[in-house]
This record gives sequence, structure tokens and C-alpha cells, in this order.
Amino acid sequence: MSTEQIEKLIKENFGKINPQSEELIREKLAGVDEAAAQRAFDNLKNPTTVLLVSIFLGTLGIDRFMLGQTFYGVLKLVTAGGCFIWTIIDWFTTGERTRVYNTRNVLVRLINSASTAEPVAEPVTEPEREPVTMPDTEPETDPESEPETEPLNTEY
Repeated sequence: MSTEQIEKLIKENFGKINPQSEELIREKLAGVDEAAAQRAFDNLKNPTTVLLVSIFLGTLGIDRFMLGQTFYGVLKLVTAGGCFIWTIIDWFTTGERTRVYNTRNVLVRLINSASTAEPVAEPVTEPEREPVTMPDTEPETDPESEPETEPLNTEY
């Protein structure tokens, strides 16, 4: 992908991804084709939409369900938004959580599309080895260097 196309994608989705991860996303975008890059940025959550859902339905945990946090969604539903305190806290943290969620999804999609686009490497085969031949003669031994062994007792 060209740098102009990469910059266009980043600019179009500026508020939806984590700004600290833009450089990593640029690196990953360079290794994929345009169609894969477009698919990576499909279905991103809008932080403003998630904030509105959090304001109106946050007590029911719908905002957590939208971001794939099922456990916290159920916990928020059962506790009525942590007696409404957790809901208020989420109003201030929803935007960042949405951008982190989007960034993670974009990176996973880019990594998956890059790994499927790479050519499959040839299997590694071991080089052929020359056959090892044993010498026909026994090596000469020095009788003085051999340790003395006691004869084996064969009587029972």
C-alpha cells in the first residue's frame, strides 16, 4: 500500500483509533494490500455512539456488551451499573475504551491478513550426508595405558 493510501485511511478513522498506536498501524498497513486494509477498518465503533449508549443504557451494561466485555456487561447489569456509580465512571472512560477496542481489532485483522498473504515457505530438508565408514583395522592400544580389570568370577 502506498503512503498516500495509508495516510488517507488513518485520517478517515482518526477519532476511532488510539493515537498512540498510529505508527504501529502504519507499519502493518504497509505490508497488506488495499482490500485487506479496507477490511481491517470495517465496522469500527464510533466513540460518540458508545458514549450515548453508555449515558442512556449504561446501567444495563449495554456499552460493555458493545465493546465485547461480556463479563463486565453482565456484572453491570446485575448490579444496576454498580449502583449507578460505575455508570458515571464509564461516561468518562468510554471514549478511550472504544478507541482501544477499535485499535486492537484493526491490528488483529491486519496481522491476520498479512500472515495469510505471505508465501508459504518451502519445507526445510536436511542436506545429504556422506556415509560414515568404519576403519577395518582396530586401533592400536597401549597395554600400559589400559586399566587392569579383575577376572570375572563364574563360580556359583
